Amino acid sequence: NVAADSFVDTKYKHEDLVLEKSHWHMQFKDATAAAKAAAESAEKASIAARAAAELSSLEKMSRQNSTESRKSGR
Repeated sequence: NVAADSFVDTKYKHEDLVLEKSHWHMQFKDATAAAKAAAESAEKASIAARAAAELSSLEKMSRQNSTESRKSGR
């Protein structure tokens, strides 16, 4: 799974998530360039969301298997 592999490190510090104001100020050549950047950003967000959902599902299955193993005495 490429998406999950791309986002392996899930440990973030609060400081890492806070961006300087200057990072939020972007200038685009025209509306088309701005729309393209927005579309690319949305695509990356979608990939990240799918990866998060898949990882969550895998973690849930792992917990269930662990619980079932303990119940069966394995």
